[in-house]
Amino acid sequence: MGGVGTVLRWIFTNLLYPLLVLSVFLFIAAVIADFVLAVSGDRRIRRLVAAALPLTVVVFALVPMGGQEKGDSVQELLTFAMPWMRFAVGFVMGIIGLLLGRLLAKRDSEIGAAMYVLFLSGVASFMLYCLVAGVLDSLHIFLLGMVLGGGLYVVFRGAPSLRQRPTGGSSDSAT
Repeated sequence: MGGVGTVLRWIFTNLLYPLLVLSVFLFIAAVIADFVLAVSGDRRIRRLVAAALPLTVVVFALVPMGGQEKGDSVQELLTFAMPWMRFAVGFVMGIIGLLLGRLLAKRDSEIGAAMYVLFLSGVASFMLYCLVAGVLDSLHIFLLGMVLGGGLYVVFRGAPSLRQRPTGGSSDSAT
């Protein structure tokens, strides 16, 4: 039975965990794409810049400053908090992120949608930074909370989408 346990542990650790992290990225990318592709012109440009800005910050964050090792400050931050605190923060962020998206999607404010895209891109960029800097092992409890919180929110309330527009008119109308 020890051999079966070893094989299953390898499958869950080396196959399913990376697939789960990839699926979180894909979900965030799908929501961002939904927000960006729902509009055109200047509104789309604003949302594309909001999506690209955190990725630009990651590029500069990965360049070591003054001989400092990559990921040192992030590693310290992530290991400072106890695991249950990281889980709780991830759980709350998962719920708040999706709730924020639902609330912003119901508004006709263009800046609200761009801010939500910026928030989602920031979350994805932070995850990407942790992967590249090699600190994902400190982040996995946070991700567990985020996946469970966000997943439970989607199960009970549905995923946010710009397709859910308010019934009373649009901001594109001239008043």
